[in-house]
Amino acid sequence: IGLGSTVGTTPIISVDENKDVAIPDGSLTITVDDNSDNLTLTSTDADSNSGPNLRLYRNSGSPADSDTLGVIEFEGRNDNSQDVIYAAIDSRIVDASDGTEDGRIEIVAALAGTDSTSRILMNSTEAVVNDDSADLDFRVESNGNANMLVVDGGEDMVFIGHNAKIEFDAFGTEIMMQLESAGTAPYAGFGMVQNSNDTDGAPL
Repeated sequence: IGLGSTVGTTPIISVDENKDVAIPDGSLTITVDDNSDNLTLTSTDADSNSGPNLRLYRNSGSPADSDTLGVIEFEGRNDNSQDVIYAAIDSRIVDASDGTEDGRIEIVAALAGTDSTSRILMNSTEAVVNDDSADLDFRVESNGNANMLVVDGGEDMVFIGHNAKIEFDAFGTEIMMQLESAGTAPYAGFGMVQNSNDTDGAPL
């Protein structure tokens, strides 16, 4: 299927003998007017290998460090009829050198009008939650406790079971741990404080 007065000169959609469909120079938009699936990938293979498979392939002639490999965007409108990217998954090359290839993937989400606040980042050296240092809490639930482990982004504190608080100061010279009772002041604890003489201070 093509354009132009001469057949085959400007292909728009092509189907080959292997039933592969290609759109050589353009994009594909699939529109529905209800809540049905826009795109379904089905594999009828019965072996133990993966399938169906979705491949995002950047076939660059000059791959380089920091190249974006693919982006999945979750976009919608706000109450002012403006298009907003509310969340996205981004993947990039860290090291394109043969034999030492490194990659990264990042999940971002809108926060207070900014559409690319990092939530989870995984690269060649670390996995980071809240790499953009936003005022966001990190919470881990156990089977019976919704706050088994909490990192309070605004208070710069770590809570265990929401009863024990661990605090580290900005320079790494003070460590404090205290137990708290709901609605009351701390009632027990211990601490280690490093003073200017490089010795341990008295327990709190």
